[in-house]
Amino acid sequence: MRRGLVVTLVLGVFVAAAGAGVLDSHGAAYNGWTGSTLFVNGNLAGYVDYAVFTAANFNVNFGGNGYTPTAALVYTYQVFATGSADITSFSVALANPAQDQGAFNPPAGDAPSSSFLTPPPGEVLWNFTAIDQGESSIGLAFSSNYIPTNLFGSVVNSGASAMVAPLPSPSGEEIPEPATLSLLGIGALAMIRRRK
Repeated sequence: MRRGLVVTLVLGVFVAAAGAGVLDSHGAAYNGWTGSTLFVNGNLAGYVDYAVFTAANFNVNFGGNGYTPTAALVYTYQVFATGSADITSFSVALANPAQDQGAFNPPAGDAPSSSFLTPPPGEVLWNFTAIDQGESSIGLAFSSNYIPTNLFGSVVNSGASAMVAPLPSPSGEEIPEPATLSLLGIGALAMIRRRK
């Protein structure tokens, strides 16, 4: 009985640690796309907080902190290390177009030493000198005109890797432009009036 209680308490503490950053459960996230995903592969352990924002909401919350969106949506991530192995890279899989990878601060943490974007099917990759146990990355971001879907990412340390799933990544569906949404709304109202 005690063993089960200890395991429950340890798991409870580990899960409670997830989502400690500013991105998890962010109130301005696009259509509720915010959360935290755990990863573990031996000593390579931690979690990734994420949120997707419209460019306008990103600018209201994080504008002037080093990243300027160039598309309708901004995909943001923050990597936290909880295991004894440090993290040297983080990537997000891309099945559809994205652009302008970068970083922003806050949230505070370790800045990437480099970043790369490989066109789909590819990835957005951020490299670090090391995110040590108890540390995190700064905010990581890229832009896209495509609405989110669940895909995956990975973290790496000296040849060891761990999958991080799910993580938001652009789908094949473009975000409707505001003018298009207005026209659709007007059309729907006209059809309702016509039926009456």
